[in-house]
Amino acid sequence: MNLQIVKHRKARRDVMLVFVYLGERNYEVAERFLKSVDADLKQLAEFPGMGALRKFDNPLLVNVRS
Repeated sequence: MNLQIVKHRKARRDVMLVFVYLGERNYEVAERFLKSVDADLKQLAEFPGMGALRKFDNPLLVNVRS
């Protein structure tokens, strides 16, 4: 099953902040970070149920996996 990846504005900002932080120290590491994020999102779209189901008291966190 391949689901569409929706990247929230705040998530994109967070990824770019980490990229800039890493890039200021080591550009190759920053590039690997972006490739890794992209690969992980693609894998989550392909296998959305992967990971262990976590239990939280907050109802907004129902079905969160890790």
